[in-house]
Amino acid sequence: MREVSDLYLVGLLKLRGHRPVRVLGDGRRCVWEFDSTPELERDLSGFYDGTLAVPARDYAETVRSTKGEAMQLATVATVGTR
Repeated sequence: MREVSDLYLVGLLKLRGHRPVRVLGDGRRCVWEFDSTPELERDLSGFYDGTLAVPARDYAETVRSTKGEAMQLATVATVGTR
């Protein structure tokens, strides 16, 4: 299992077709958990070494939706602790 908390990396992984197994939030941070597969590891390597290219518009939209997901989880966690 790979835990990812970087919104931009999560957006990239989602755009590449990886689906999180679980998303955890504590009201301040979110962590997306992905199954560790050879494809995921390849995409992670490509992200970190700068060789993975994706369409900019699609990437921007995926990052926006991932940020919305994180904000929604933060709101739910905050409301749940009151």
